[in-house]
Amino acid sequence: ALLEGLENKCIIFKAGGWSMHRIIRDFYYARQTPSERGERHESAAEFYNIHSAGPDQQIEEVYHLLRAGDFESGILILTARGQEWLGRGFVDEILNLVEMMPDSARQLTGNRNPEDDYNINFLTASALDLIGDWDRASEHYASCHEIASKLNDDSREASILRREGAILYRRGEFIEAENTFEKALGCLLEADCPKLNAIIHGSLGVVYWRMGKPEMARKSHETDLEISKTNKDKEGIARAQNNLGILDWEAGNHGTALERYSTALELAEKIDDKKLVAILYSNIADVHRSKKELAEAKRYYERCLELAEDLKFNWQVAEAHRGLAQVTNEKDMHLQRALAIFQMLGAGEDINSVKDLMQNQ
Repeated sequence: ALLEGLENKCIIFKAGGWSMHRIIRDFYYARQTPSERGERHESAAEFYNIHSAGPDQQIEEVYHLLRAGDFESGILILTARGQEWLGRGFVDEILNLVEMMPDSARQLTGNRNPEDDYNINFLTASALDLIGDWDRASEHYASCHEIASKLNDDSREASILRREGAILYRRGEFIEAENTFEKALGCLLEADCPKLNAIIHGSLGVVYWRMGKPEMARKSHETDLEISKTNKDKEGIARAQNNLGILDWEAGNHGTALERYSTALELAEKIDDKKLVAILYSNIADVHRSKKELAEAKRYYERCLELAEDLKFNWQVAEAHRGLAQVTNEKDMHLQRALAIFQMLGAGEDINSVKDLMQNQ
């Protein structure tokens, strides 16, 4: 009754738990001494640690640990769970948490453990990469590459080169991307990293596809699939089946493409890879569009758009708008949105593709 009375007076509100109105909270917070604030943040972190039922509570725990000055514990949880949170769309939250750390926790110039420096820079780069801020992502990947080189860690160096190659690919710099992926494979010649090896072969296949070399692309994707099956890597199998499905679709083998996409989608949903699920929705829509099944294509593009927006996966948001432009009566609106996002990203090939669609309306 007391809580409900305070809610009626707009002092507190209920949204997944009781919270104090921000103005009231900030007023009391400003009157506390630094030590009192630290103690309260420690208590709050402990509360969320005990009642951590999901990512929201875990993120709150890290927030309070950092505000309490317990950077070691905060960084440990953030780097251990960050990629999972990123896959669920908590991009802004991750970037805000990173900004709360002292510069020494975010930059190579600090005195922190190089493992922490690598993990924080990699997580930050991954978040920026997802939203399409490729310039800043590249800066953090470069920091990771420098750390990996100092640690003589070939697998990490290969992983970063793959990420950098993917950015080059999205910018339309295919030859540079191909060279970067080849360099990444070279780093793994003496390393036992089958999963990473498979991923890089898959990335190389995507570049070959965009370069108009379907047979080389198929060979790379089949290598990816073979390695992934050998290692019972569900994520890798889903990825390779999706990429092979694209080649089947472009070759006009719609039935085979849909079979591959169905297999990939089932696996992606089982492992909760929402990013791949969004991509698959778009690819399935492409097949239905090619078969003139416009209502079904529209349904899958819309599912792709909704999920990609939740994930803040801007590249795929633009892909969905480009697809919807070809199956709905709102062609101009969707093309304008796709163009704006691709221009923001600096995706040259895709900008030209959308402009061609605009000219052919």
